[in-house]
Amino acid sequence: MGGISVLFMMGMVSAFLIIFIWMFIACLIYSVVRYVLEGISVMRMAESLRYKHGGVAWIPFYNNCLIGKIAGARTLGIISFVLSVITFGISICYYIMAEGYPIVEKFAFPAELALLAVKFVIDSVIAHKIYRKALGNNGDIMTVLTCLTLGLLRPIFFFAVRNKVGRGACGERQPSPEMSRGE
Repeated sequence: MGGISVLFMMGMVSAFLIIFIWMFIACLIYSVVRYVLEGISVMRMAESLRYKHGGVAWIPFYNNCLIGKIAGARTLGIISFVLSVITFGISICYYIMAEGYPIVEKFAFPAELALLAVKFVIDSVIAHKIYRKALGNNGDIMTVLTCLTLGLLRPIFFFAVRNKVGRGACGERQPSPEMSRGE
């Protein structure tokens, strides 16, 4: 009788392991696709606005500064960059030091969740400014869908509006902020 329950439990554990592996592969594929779509989109938006350094769209974390600059909210982009670096640091700290330091065990995960929630709100505001810049009032629909999917659709929407950011809602060319300030 004990052998059957052991076989049953081993089958459940192996099923959970297979599910975990497939979820890990799906998350990895999504991360790569997200990185590529967002990199292409932000680089194209920067070129469309005639920014000098559009290649920074491919630098992880730092591309948040460029996204903020494209949206016309440079400060929000810098805050998003800082929050990305801090949450990454907390993750590494939690991974390395969680067992030996009870304060890290107790406060790292809630702190990271709070910072990620703030970062999500800031990224949603930045994305909303970009959507409005590209589509006018129709950008509100993309913002609602971005928020409902917790940001999963943001790179796809960025890719969809990448060619419209340098133009107004009606398609006319807008002067870039760098050109108007003489940078």
